[in-house]
Amino acid sequence: MIDQELRRKQQALFELLCAFDRFAKRKNINYFISAGTLLGAVKYNNFIPWDDDLDIYIRRADFEKIKKNFCDLERSGLYLIKVFFNDRLVCKDQNTWSNFLDISVLDNCPDSKIKFKLVLFFQLLLRASLYDKIILNQNTALEKINFIIRYGLSRIVKLILNKKKIYFLQSVCSTYFSKSESKYLYLSSSDTRYLPVKFSKKWFERVKLFKFNSKFFPGSAFYKEYLCQQYGDIQKLPPLELQRPQHLGLSNFIFDYYQDDGF
Repeated sequence: MIDQELRRKQQALFELLCAFDRFAKRKNINYFISAGTLLGAVKYNNFIPWDDDLDIYIRRADFEKIKKNFCDLERSGLYLIKVFFNDRLVCKDQNTWSNFLDISVLDNCPDSKIKFKLVLFFQLLLRASLYDKIILNQNTALEKINFIIRYGLSRIVKLILNKKKIYFLQSVCSTYFSKSESKYLYLSSSDTRYLPVKFSKKWFERVKLFKFNSKFFPGSAFYKEYLCQQYGDIQKLPPLELQRPQHLGLSNFIFDYYQDDGF
């Protein structure tokens, strides 16, 4: 993607974020710019130079507000689309998803490390049961063994349960600890292979406004702790192979879109 095309894409994404922010303010919905979007705001007051998507986190209760105001969201020219498992996008064209706002829902998780590992294993098991093909690309021998066990169990799940039941179980798993007094939140939509998904709950109880392009958007007041956990030393640039757009051709990707589970 040449620089001019990327700049046009980033401008379209910025306009999408502004539209969502206006909707969120009208409906008193709290959200946090996150991941690369927050990193860009902190380092550049804008997009990371090569970034081509937007990321926000939202607490479960606020995500429920979006669902309740679904019609108003569409009247705002925005569409909420579930694309796979628990992943959701907001875009301006429900048929062309080249520009999207990636929504990750924060759910309560158990304080116990053992219980949390069991939750993640169950989530990964359900996720794997939706795949037709799985690639063995884990690094260590232990990771490969765990993967093989999970793959075998996922084939059994795939034989016993249909897709609707798998999605239902995933939703139950995500919200199971919603009424608990946990100190932690986690991203139930993540497959955990790339970045940490468990965070201190206090990180998402205080908001700080960050300049992004020409406007200010809410992010975690504990942004230093969050970004350090996710990326380490944020002053260091990633390897050159990662300093490029990561979502080329995504609009042509065939998503496993499932309509009947109430988003």
